[in-house]
Amino acid sequence: MKTIRILFATIFQNGGDATRAIEIAKALRDACPEDLAYEIIFLSRGSSFESKAEGEGFSIYHAKPNLGGIQYLEDFKSRFGELIGDVGLAREILQGEIEAYRELRPDILIYGFWPIGSIALRVAIPETPAIGFFPLPLTEDFLKTVRCFPNETPQSRLPKGLQKVISACLPLALKKRSPALRHSCIRKAADSLGWEGSLSSISSTCSSRTCIWSMTFRISTQPICSMTESSLRDLYFLSHSQRK
Repeated sequence: MKTIRILFATIFQNGGDATRAIEIAKALRDACPEDLAYEIIFLSRGSSFESKAEGEGFSIYHAKPNLGGIQYLEDFKSRFGELIGDVGLAREILQGEIEAYRELRPDILIYGFWPIGSIALRVAIPETPAIGFFPLPLTEDFLKTVRCFPNETPQSRLPKGLQKVISACLPLALKKRSPALRHSCIRKAADSLGWEGSLSSISSTCSSRTCIWSMTFRISTQPICSMTESSLRDLYFLSHSQRK
């Protein structure tokens, strides 16, 4: 019986990313075809959600560097426009992610709102099928619908109605230049490790040539993982065919 190795790469300290990932993993476990076996691994640098994943029968791989795992904003030294607020730390995390991918050699990579995961995919295992799942659509069309300012900016203190009026008047080109979308520390870290591509915005850092499926979650009364059983099985067979 063939075993399909599925690797989850997320900000595993973050409750949103971690719980979404665990729900997707449970759906994949339940939809695994009878003639295939699965191995589901979560990448972690320290997280209170490790025990929850292990309780569901999934494995944990501890990537470098080991961080506190309580609050990702503190772990990453985050600041406005910078998920990881220090170039040296971003380089260390990216290097650890690349090393983990090369060691584990997954058949499928599933990554969350995690630019490091997408960049490491393209560096270490560029032919591996991948899925990205995000809390919001990472497209230019989504920027056209944004009608408020980031909480970290002074403009966010304006009345919501006034924010909508101002935002509607801003051209798309200006919205795309927002510092909140840049994440320059991650880009500089990638450049220092030999990256030779465009990482001009959060959408380009989270995308991938082999990202065969992108999911966006929304709050609803439906189960958090809305993939159909047939789609999940198709994913297994796709990864199985890639190995042949």
